[in-house]
Amino acid sequence: MAEFKAGNKDKAPVGLTLDADEVTGRVTATLSVDTPDKPITQALVQEQLESHHASNWKINQSAIDDLINKAKKKIETRIVIAERKNASARLTLSDDHMTATLLVTPASGGEPLNSDDILQQLTKNRVDLKRMDKKGINEAIHCTEEKPIVIARGKPPVMGQDSQFVPLVHDDGENTELQEDEQGRVDFYAGKTYSTVEAGTPILQRLPPEPGQVGMDIFGQIIASKPGNEIPFAKKMDGTEFASNDPNLVIAKISGHPVFFDHGVRVDNSLSLDSVGLNTGHVNFDGSVEVKGDVMADMRIEATGDVFIKGTVERAKIIAGQNIVIGGGVVGDTSVHIEEGDELPLLECRLEATGNISVRYCNLSGLKAEGNIEVREYAFHSSLSAGNAIALGQNGGKGNLVGGDTVAGKSVTAKMLGNRAYNTTRLRVGLLQEDWILVQKLRFLREQRLEQARNLRQSLSRLKEKGTTQKLGQLDINKAKKIHDTLLKLQQAVREIDSRMNQLTMPPSEKDEPFVSATAACFPNCEITINGIRYVIKQEHRAITFVKRGNVITAKS
Repeated sequence: MAEFKAGNKDKAPVGLTLDADEVTGRVTATLSVDTPDKPITQALVQEQLESHHASNWKINQSAIDDLINKAKKKIETRIVIAERKNASARLTLSDDHMTATLLVTPASGGEPLNSDDILQQLTKNRVDLKRMDKKGINEAIHCTEEKPIVIARGKPPVMGQDSQFVPLVHDDGENTELQEDEQGRVDFYAGKTYSTVEAGTPILQRLPPEPGQVGMDIFGQIIASKPGNEIPFAKKMDGTEFASNDPNLVIAKISGHPVFFDHGVRVDNSLSLDSVGLNTGHVNFDGSVEVKGDVMADMRIEATGDVFIKGTVERAKIIAGQNIVIGGGVVGDTSVHIEEGDELPLLECRLEATGNISVRYCNLSGLKAEGNIEVREYAFHSSLSAGNAIALGQNGGKGNLVGGDTVAGKSVTAKMLGNRAYNTTRLRVGLLQEDWILVQKLRFLREQRLEQARNLRQSLSRLKEKGTTQKLGQLDINKAKKIHDTLLKLQQAVREIDSRMNQLTMPPSEKDEPFVSATAACFPNCEITINGIRYVIKQEHRAITFVKRGNVITAKS
């Protein structure tokens, strides 16, 4: 036991005595009128708690404050200011029986939590010890602050895979690496060889859905899994039929070019031309078009299927209902001169595709695809617009993007962005700023509607627990009907919100966030806009990726 005295010259002195009882685990402070030694302060009390080896006990700060206040008023008192506490834990099981969570309060001078304490609680609550989370239990034992920790987890069931559709032939041929001859010349006509099929050829097979994997809750009870869904074939598959002995096998009904799409395939009567020029006139074809040579200036090709051109396209217009693949390049009006910083003029050479566009190079051209755009070598002073991604430099190409305007829904990737002449190169990915703000509002509104629906379903479940309709009063019946009607309205509201968000082509998750990337170098005067936030490159970089974090563009090397 230790005793310290405090007081002042004007009033009777006050003495402080601390008593740490190891049996009861309490520290009692006593104030008495006596000869003072020093003033009674927070530091003095803390010092004496340390001398009694009780500074790590659970301190009652309000009691200490009361003690100091009464010392100033010369009021004798006896009060408990600290207690020794063992670690404690309270187990909570989730309503779906998939997690067991321990609310841990760490020890204050007492005994820490041990694995036996935790196992005892799990066993008492009939939790299967095989579902224990060893990492969570170890965290609970060494916990230094009060917090909930998951110590047992169920294994959720895995739904079976839906029907899979497997193409049995290639629809776009195989890539052939272009080679230079001894004089350094490249045969641009050597590119892709596009497959065609004869009538009766198997082209698409549907695999049956899989059964899935069962799960298990924290009590060791099996949770049944749902089998995958049997996905029907697309309704319209022109030029095909089902095999007579297999309803899951699609064969070509006619000879032509196979075009694959979601859950189906069609066979087009492909149109093959040596070149497109004055000898052919403009081409308008219901199906796919293959041009073995070049497309001359001022010509136009429109096709409902794919357009394959092995040569080059010069100041022409190509429109495809599916994909456009150019083995050579795309060249606009080379007589046009663009001053640094000028907006692009109206480009007379344009490619538009509902699917993807792939070219070797483009200059003073406009490329617009609802899917992806791939440019192997370079894009100079061109307008590139893709609903999904734009990539330059695939298959060993140079991958230079210089000047012009480049817009993509999700990403732009090139080996080099801009050039050493620091030409203005404008790039935009993601949404416009106003669309980005609208998406955030729609996401918040959607979560509100879902939360309202969850609360209403809980209310409806409580009504059902009362019994049959005959046992419910008229008031409960009316309430249940009103909840049901409101749930239908909320479901419709969520569908409308989803429809609006889909129209904005927002990435489905954070992992799909828009970005701009240079895999080799990025030069100054590149103007990058991501989801409405603009950033101008001021210095040269090597490999670098730009993303949006909050309201700023961040560079990741």
